[in-house]
Amino acid sequence: MDEKTILDLNVFRAKVSKDAESAAHTYNADPNKLQPPFAYDIVKLRLELVDHFGLGKAEREILRDYGKAKDGIIREVLVPGRMTLHAIHYMIQRLFGWQNGHLHHFELPEQIFHGLTEDSAEEWSRLCGVYFRFPEGDDFSDVYWDDDYDSSLNVKAWLKKKYYDGVWDTYSVGDGYLDNLRKVKDFRDWVDEDERGKKIFKGRTFSTLRLDDLRSVVDIGMDVSHLVERLEIGELLYVKGKGDKYSDPEYCREAIAFLIDEMNDEIHDDLLSEEIDDMREAAQRLRELRLNYQSLEHISYFDPERLRKEVNEDPRQLMSDYKWAIEEMQDVCEDYIDTWNPEIVRVTDELQYEYDYGDGWTVRITCEEGYTSEWEEGNFDYDSASGDELFGHNLSTDEGVHFVDSDGKRVSDEMQTTLENIFYGQKPICIYADGLNVMDDVGGLSGYLNFLETIHGKDQDEARSMRVWARGMGWTGRRSKPENML
Repeated sequence: MDEKTILDLNVFRAKVSKDAESAAHTYNADPNKLQPPFAYDIVKLRLELVDHFGLGKAEREILRDYGKAKDGIIREVLVPGRMTLHAIHYMIQRLFGWQNGHLHHFELPEQIFHGLTEDSAEEWSRLCGVYFRFPEGDDFSDVYWDDDYDSSLNVKAWLKKKYYDGVWDTYSVGDGYLDNLRKVKDFRDWVDEDERGKKIFKGRTFSTLRLDDLRSVVDIGMDVSHLVERLEIGELLYVKGKGDKYSDPEYCREAIAFLIDEMNDEIHDDLLSEEIDDMREAAQRLRELRLNYQSLEHISYFDPERLRKEVNEDPRQLMSDYKWAIEEMQDVCEDYIDTWNPEIVRVTDELQYEYDYGDGWTVRITCEEGYTSEWEEGNFDYDSASGDELFGHNLSTDEGVHFVDSDGKRVSDEMQTTLENIFYGQKPICIYADGLNVMDDVGGLSGYLNFLETIHGKDQDEARSMRVWARGMGWTGRRSKPENML
């Protein structure tokens, strides 16, 4: 299967309608029984490095004595609810001492994933572009579209820029619902009609496949659990132990089906085939520009003279032209990527963040608390006020917002001030940290423990050598105050 297998646009529109009908019919969703989507304005997250193998007493002592970790390597943060998973990826990198040098993804806990998909390829495919990202080949994916770090930059400052400016509204093309609809339809046709697809799946139709069938085929290698990273953390998670109806997978499936149904109806009613055609072509162009830019950036770093000879112009000017073209095309593609996406419901109180599949780091993300804003309007009569009175009031008033927790209780004055800073600044803060940072390429948690043991061992030459290497990876061995970590 390749990108040349593009849908006929009329078939695409018919498929959208068919998906909507199928979703409602399958789940019998009754909108009168469904709670509307809800998002927290600010969430408190606990980020804990997972011990996959179970540390023994000696290893725990090394981590405690040399890694300064009382209960583990843990961070607690308050983040804006609008913060996307993509921005949270960069925040996690900064909090744990990594430098974005390896692949990553977010996924739901296994039981939640099974509850939503029922391990069915058909049910999973309905959620592609809603929660999950349909897999793409590396030569076609722009999932790392904004990885623009170069050695002239300070890596900590670069990471901070990615999560700290409150602008989280541009994503990978592959994060968009429309793009996932197309890829699902292409793949379904390939399984059901292409001779190679029929051979691989032994004549079974797509609707009969289980997710294990997709995972087990080496020719495809589908990572079906990866979440789209445009999702906002405040709309995805509920507070631990307070899921209410959302802790029921069947209820979530019904609610999600209804929201998908609404979006599919909007697409069918509001978009002409020519508009879909234009958006898809623009998105493909954006994807190509991003991929070409990354290739040029790679060549420019390792062999700038080769690039200069091949393009016959100043590489810096060429890169600048590409950046301008990408920014222009991102504006053109805004609707395709950002707008035509279904709303979602909260489905879990926990996520997993996987980083560096060789070292095998896992961070468990738990929603410890959620805060919502309530505006205080005072006694001003907005209804009867004249335009001048309203204008003057808006200039002079000090009306503000107060916050309540997940139980509806108003927060303390101290917490109120903290939450206001996050709410108005749209910037996360770290409020607790246990354990020193780790680093890239150390060999995962077990390798990190070996490293700690070595630098505190008797062999001074080896200890000195390891410390020099660690400094090159950004590791200092010093504990940072939580408020300074982001």
